[in-house]
Amino acid sequence: MRGVHGDENNQLRLLELEALDQKRLQARQELEGCRAHLARASNKKVQPRSFQVRDQLRRSIITTHKGAKFTPKWEEPYVIYEGYTNGA
Repeated sequence: MRGVHGDENNQLRLLELEALDQKRLQARQELEGCRAHLARASNKKVQPRSFQVRDQLRRSIITTHKGAKFTPKWEEPYVIYEGYTNGA
């Protein structure tokens, strides 16, 4: 029963698959654009910092209760013993 109608049907299916691939590619490009936009927006206020060996770092303590008037605002200092090239 594969006559002229079967060949036309197959060609139409191939065209639909090609159109679907184009839509998929377009959606992927839009998603990558959105991700790049979000990354730029979230990294806008990030300030890069570099540390050296034997630097002392202090981390602030966030207090949640109001009776913390005389509690320390900083933890003990962290000392850097080893540094890596990627900034870790």
